[in-house]
This record gives sequence, structure tokens and C-alpha cells, in this order.
Amino acid sequence: MSSLTQLKLTPRQERAARLLADGWRQSDVARELGFTKQTFTRWKKRPLFKRRVEELRVDSTRQVEDLLTLAAPEAAQLVVDIAAGRGKLEDSRLVQAQLKAALYVLDRVLRPRRAEAAPVATVADPTAGFTEDEVEALLETAELKRQEK
Repeated sequence: MSSLTQLKLTPRQERAARLLADGWRQSDVARELGFTKQTFTRWKKRPLFKRRVEELRVDSTRQVEDLLTLAAPEAAQLVVDIAAGRGKLEDSRLVQAQLKAALYVLDRVLRPRRAEAAPVATVADPTAGFTEDEVEALLETAELKRQEK
């Protein structure tokens, strides 16, 4: 965070910059803080305001990346457990949602590393091309393997 930028913005401008960086629409920010859309449009044209919004967006992105990185080991373990037929598979929809979430986390964390290491095709949705019935059949197979152990 740039202290110079923060000192030059009024508290209302700082709050507006934070809301805008969080994805709020301009009209919603104006209504929330009690000023007109025209005022907000004027603020958005100011270099210091623009810079502050960008700083806040970068900070938010870094925080999300850090959270995803921290979640990666648990996500990897979940994928391994499901693939090996370990774990509770009573609710296939829940397991399917957990699997998609875990694979998303791993894709987001590993994608930059794979891009640096070598050009490798990434899979945005690992269940793409499978019907819900096929995914459920895979989960049932995993459950049968788990029961055999």
C-alpha cells in the first residue's frame, strides 16, 4: 500500500476505491457512500484514485493466491483419496463438488509453475466431456475399490 496515495485520498475516496476494487458497481458505490455518480466519475479520472484502486486490486489478488496456495496440499490429498477409493462417498454430488473444487485449486496453484517449467496444456475443467452419470459411475467404482480393501 502506498502511503502517499492513501494520504492524498479523503476517507470517502479511500472507501470508494476499496469498494470499486472489491467489484462493486459505480452506482452502488455512490449510493452506499451518499454521493452522485458524477462525483464518482470525476474521482475515477484522477490518477491517484486510479492508482489506489489498482493497488487494492493487486493486494486482493495476492491474498487470494496465498489462500489457494495454502489450500493446495489438502486439495491434492482429497484428489488422491478419491482416486484411491478412500474416504466417504455416500453423497456423490458432494464428492463431485469437492473434487471439482480441489482440482480448481490445484490448477490455479500449479498453472503458473507448469507454464514456467515447460509448455503443457492445462485442463480448465477436469470433468469436461463427462456426463454427470459418468462421473457418478467413476465415484461408484472408487467406492467399490475402497470397500474391497
